[in-house]
Amino acid sequence: MKRLGVLAAASLLTVSAMAADNTISATARMSLQSVSNDRTATGIENQSVIAAEYAKVFFGGTLNPSTKYYMTWNLTQGSITDGTDHKDATNKFVENIGIVRTFSEGLTLNLGKQQIIAGGMELTHSTADQYIQSNFSTTGNALVRQFGANVGYTVADQAFNLQLTNGNAEARGAKGQSKYGYAATWAGNFGMIKSKVGYSVRPSGVATSGDVSLLGAGLQFNLSQFVVEADYGVVTTKKGSTNTADMVSNSIAATASYTGHDLLTPFAKFVSDTNKTNDDGSKNNTVTGFGLGVEYKEAKADAVRYHVVYSSAETKYETAAMATTAGLVSGTKKTVGTILVGAKFSTSLL
Repeated sequence: MKRLGVLAAASLLTVSAMAADNTISATARMSLQSVSNDRTATGIENQSVIAAEYAKVFFGGTLNPSTKYYMTWNLTQGSITDGTDHKDATNKFVENIGIVRTFSEGLTLNLGKQQIIAGGMELTHSTADQYIQSNFSTTGNALVRQFGANVGYTVADQAFNLQLTNGNAEARGAKGQSKYGYAATWAGNFGMIKSKVGYSVRPSGVATSGDVSLLGAGLQFNLSQFVVEADYGVVTTKKGSTNTADMVSNSIAATASYTGHDLLTPFAKFVSDTNKTNDDGSKNNTVTGFGLGVEYKEAKADAVRYHVVYSSAETKYETAAMATTAGLVSGTKKTVGTILVGAKFSTSLL
C-alpha cells in the first residue's frame, strides 16, 4: 500500500509538472447576425442567423529552457475528414504549428506554420476582437498561413521581425512551388505611443495575376482613459496576363475605445477603402464604413464578454457597368448594415 501511495504521489507530481509546462486553451465568439442588404440595390433579401464567428483551440508549452512549441486548431475551417493540405501536409484545420527558440536576450527563431506578418495596428488584434475591418486588414487576415522561419529581435522596446515562408505552392497545385514569400516588420514602443510598420509579399502562382504585396503602418495612442489607433495600408496586386496595370487598394482605419471602466468598453471605428482594381488599374469603387459598439463583462476577470455592435458599409462604384458587374441590380451604390449581438469566451483546458 505504501508503495502504491508513493507511485500515486509520483504520478500526481508528473501530471502537475506536465500541466505547468503545457497549456491548452480555447476562445470562441458567437453572435446573432442581422444583416440589411439594401435589397433595392442588391436584390438580396435581408438575413438573420446565429453563427460561430471564431472558434480556436491553442496548445503551447516548454520543450526545454530555450525552446517552446505552439499549435492552433481553427474549428471554423476544415475538419479531420478533409484530409491534408497538399502544400504542407497538415490537416486544413491546423492553423499554426511550430517551435520558438530563444538564442539570447531579445533574439528568437520561429520555425513552423505561422501567420504572415504585416504592418498596421488592425492586424495586431485577433479577429475575435474585430467587428468591422478595412480591406487591408481583411486581406492580411485572409493570407493563408505558411510554413517558414521568422527571426525576431527586440531591443529597447523595439521589435524587429524578418520572415521567409512558403510562397505560391497552394495556387500552383501539382506544379509545385516556384517562389517564397517574405516580410519584415518593426513594432515600436514609446510609452504612450506604439507603432507597427511592415512590408509583406505573397507570391502569385498563376499567370493571370501577379504577386500581392502589403505595405502597412499604424499608430496607437494610449491616453489616460482612451486608446486611439490610426492605420494606413496599401494592397498591390502586380499585373498579370489579364491586366495592363497593377491593381491597388488604399485603406484608412481609425479606432477609439474608452477604457476607463472595468466592465464596459464602448468603441467606435471608421474605415475607408479606395479600390483601383480594374484591369487597367483605374478606380472601381470606394468603400466607407463605420462601427459603433459596446463590450460588457459582469466582472473584470470574467471569462465571458458580451457585445452589441452596429456597423454600416457603403460601396460606391464608378460607373453603372462596374456596379452591374459587381452584382447590383439598381444604381451604383449599396449600403449594408449589420447588427451583432453575442458573446466571446476564453477558457483554460489545461
